[in-house]
Amino acid sequence: PEKPPETASNGLAVERTFLDRRGGRLDPERIRQGDLVVVRLTLQTKQENVKNVILADLLPAGLEIENPRLATSASLGWLSGNSLRPTYLDIRDDRLIVFADFGPAGTYHFYYAARAVSRGTFVLPPLRAECMYEPEVYGVSSGGKVTISELK
Repeated sequence: PEKPPETASNGLAVERTFLDRRGGRLDPERIRQGDLVVVRLTLQTKQENVKNVILADLLPAGLEIENPRLATSASLGWLSGNSLRPTYLDIRDDRLIVFADFGPAGTYHFYYAARAVSRGTFVLPPLRAECMYEPEVYGVSSGGKVTISELK
């Protein structure tokens, strides 16, 4: 596509926010190589008991997920504030996929850390959530771009 899709919502709304290691908002077009980027995924359900939701976050090419299972991963105590409790988490080279069920309608957050590894300007794919067995229940955020500059 020549431009990112428009934000869309039918029962679910999603948003991605980049934060620094202290929790302050980070401009995705002003990241430095080597920076730790905390990604906050926000999902809002408009109905109760939404089951089998897939939240897929494709990363821009310049970022790599910090695997929380490795001893060398950055440790940020405040990241334990996740209100979204995944039933399964799939960490891949180019994406994070979260599987979850939701009880009450409301707003949920999931945090993970990524490292800015490559300099350049990269496409930021949209964040997408949908119910596996009810594809008409979905949410899509708009995409954008990420710029990673040289470490100074």
